[in-house]
Amino acid sequence: MKQLIIGKKAILNAIVNKTLIQATISDKDNFFLQKIKLFLPNVKIVNDKKYYDKITNNHPHHQFAIGYINNPSVTNNLDETLNKITKKNSGIIVILDRIYDPRNFGAIIRTCECFGVDAIIYKKDQQCPITPVVNKTSSGAIGNVNLIKVVNLNVVIDKLKKNDFWIYCSCLDKNACKCHQVKFDKKIAIIIGNEEKGVSRLLEKNSDFKIWIETTGKTQSLNVANATAILLYAIKTRKNN
Repeated sequence: MKQLIIGKKAILNAIVNKTLIQATISDKDNFFLQKIKLFLPNVKIVNDKKYYDKITNNHPHHQFAIGYINNPSVTNNLDETLNKITKKNSGIIVILDRIYDPRNFGAIIRTCECFGVDAIIYKKDQQCPITPVVNKTSSGAIGNVNLIKVVNLNVVIDKLKKNDFWIYCSCLDKNACKCHQVKFDKKIAIIIGNEEKGVSRLLEKNSDFKIWIETTGKTQSLNVANATAILLYAIKTRKNN
């Protein structure tokens, strides 16, 4: 199946990732048009805004540029991922627990790619699927990240533990440790919770450690995508390599 992508940057990233199948753009931006023609000579030219509004469901930032790519690298092959991490004896896995906002999901994917995360594991249900908005927000990073869709996150956590992973849960629990003071192990998984309710109680219970981000403002918590970026930076700088 094909996946719709929206915006100029998403199309350029699809070209770099060699996943672009077809594209429709405006000829008003001649520089962008000529660049695309180098890689896709049969690019379709349409200048009618209504055309893009209809296809993108009135996306406000389509930039008169849409395309289609092969489905991103969504896989259920957790074993293959674990084997690769075992060989190098070091790895980071991000587990998403009920992330519903597509922009948060896309931003998290982009952040994970920037920090070299080995895989993002998320639920088949009760979770935002991969949509054009997710793809656009990820700025093309979605083509470079190992995305693993599963039925039950608790089953996955048990499997990770059997493969010598330490499970860290991001939460505001009173017993949680400050993330910048934790010495992270070589093989870890970090659970990121829902935008409003956080990590579910059972996942929190099954984790090995609870961590949180120390803040000094009056706002109760950070946006989940921003929090993920801070946590991954802390992990990268505090990881026991």
